[in-house]
Amino acid sequence: MGEIMFAGVSHHPGFSYPDEHMADILRMHLKSDRVPSEAKDPATWPALMAAEFGVDGANATATATRHRAKVMGAYRQVRERIDAFKPDVIVIWGDDQYENFTEDLVPPFCVYAHDQFVSTPHAKLRGWVQGSPGNVWDEPKDMALVAPGHPEAAKHLTRRLLEDGYAMPYSYKPLHSQGLAHSFVNTLLYLDYDRTGFDYPVVPFHVNCYGSSFVRNKGGDTLNRAVDSEPDPPAPPPCCPPEAHSRNQ
Repeated sequence: MGEIMFAGVSHHPGFSYPDEHMADILRMHLKSDRVPSEAKDPATWPALMAAEFGVDGANATATATRHRAKVMGAYRQVRERIDAFKPDVIVIWGDDQYENFTEDLVPPFCVYAHDQFVSTPHAKLRGWVQGSPGNVWDEPKDMALVAPGHPEAAKHLTRRLLEDGYAMPYSYKPLHSQGLAHSFVNTLLYLDYDRTGFDYPVVPFHVNCYGSSFVRNKGGDTLNRAVDSEPDPPAPPPCCPPEAHSRNQ
């Protein structure tokens, strides 16, 4: 019988930036006129957040260095476990933040049954406040991240879910973005943080976790929020369909 290993990891984009730019997303929101002035006051923040950022961000770089060491240290442990486990395929659950899925299609879930995935993650990096910071690996913007897919495993997973009563969407090619959404790409970047190579076949499994704010927020960016628009339909519920409940009783 086959074995399954589970791991939970972060896809936070800040780890792709040098330490001095890791807090630029916060700096961007502190400059936004959509953020209430009281929320910009460090006196209203949790004490640890205020201390880690410091006055005018004076502590942000040192905090980022410590945070990177802790999180990437944990990522290295996950990578060691993966290498020891030697999986036939890796299923990655992640969200699409207005990248492949936009106004023309917003599925609750989607299984990617692709032969391979070619992404250019550094081309999408934004210099949130202080210009383009590049990336922590000093790799060119047009660097292509190529990851093998596993169409057979993806189709088998989709088929079994459909047979069990889940109306499961799937795809054979990207829709809008030329490559994977950053939740999947960053996971792959960080699992190979030391650039030793990562050749395990992957099956990305999209989950629409933004729900009623997915399209109107353009994937969750506060600066793009259409505050007066009607909410989108909700995210899928975290439970199986009624017919599956009845079969399992």
